[in-house]
Amino acid sequence: FISKPVNWALLPRRLEYILRNAAVSRALSERMMQVHTLVEALPDTLWVVSADGSIQWSPNSGEGAPFAPPEHSGDALANIRLTASDGRQRKLEYRQEDASGAQRSYELRFTRRGGGDVVVVRQDTTERTAAAEHIERLAYVDPLTGLPNRNDASKPRNSCFPRPRRYTSRLRSYS
Repeated sequence: FISKPVNWALLPRRLEYILRNAAVSRALSERMMQVHTLVEALPDTLWVVSADGSIQWSPNSGEGAPFAPPEHSGDALANIRLTASDGRQRKLEYRQEDASGAQRSYELRFTRRGGGDVVVVRQDTTERTAAAEHIERLAYVDPLTGLPNRNDASKPRNSCFPRPRRYTSRLRSYS
């Protein structure tokens, strides 16, 4: 071991460099912790996928579940390829039965990143879908009696009575 003499003129610059790098390293680790906390707090599941559909990264890597069920994987892969090629954002909605047998609704959103990879975000839309179905039901069914209301009753009336070819002015319907 040969000892080298200390270059006292460069020592303050080297200490400054070491301290600056330590501060940058601390800031980077804090930022990584913030991003990790945000990703863990998301109720959605996300994946970074290549254009061929292979998963490159996911914060939920321990799950092991694919981003779409087998019956919708072809549609998901087609959306991934289209999004990777043209950069347009797309979405795919599907329903799936969970472990308890209840129907759950999901939405997959596909967005291209700068490098050509696609970010796939799966969101559970069960509550939103149930609310939309409830609103649709309220629009066409009387909540008190359960009978179809005027909006729903007008559909069968128009289809049950064919329009006469002659004398169109004699047949009238009042609503």
